[in-house]
Amino acid sequence: MTPDFKMKSLIELMEKLGIKVRHVPLTGDGGGLCTVHDDKVLFIDTNADAETCFEKCLEGVAGLHGLDEMYLSPVLREALQLHRNPSE
Repeated sequence: MTPDFKMKSLIELMEKLGIKVRHVPLTGDGGGLCTVHDDKVLFIDTNADAETCFEKCLEGVAGLHGLDEMYLSPVLREALQLHRNPSE
């Protein structure tokens, strides 16, 4: 799966969860998940490549509750598991 496709899958998941997604120029570090005025927002750094964005955003998303009960593409589920259990 290409980095762009992985990022698209992650964005679709955020939308299903009702999490806002914002594409903004940041420092090139990739972005991440945060809370703004009681709303969760995934910031995607337009100054970073797709793989960096995916990895950094996945770090925040991996801790969300309820993902285990949702359908996720096998690649996205595996990536989330790797972030939760990096020794596997």
